[in-house]
Amino acid sequence: VVKENGFERDAKGGIISFYAKDKDNLEIKITLHEPAPEEIVNAEVVELMGHMHGGNFTAANVSVLK
Repeated sequence: VVKENGFERDAKGGIISFYAKDKDNLEIKITLHEPAPEEIVNAEVVELMGHMHGGNFTAANVSVLK
């Protein structure tokens, strides 16, 4: 999770997008179907299940691993 880029939130304050880097240091915007768990703001490693759509990754599920 690239915390320096911030988190986009919906009208209720839920996190709906953020930036992440993969193991090869590729940074990409992550867009969520449902708001992410709030603990993602302190996460170092997350697991994302979803698909690439253009230059973005749309995640159906986000799990905080570390």
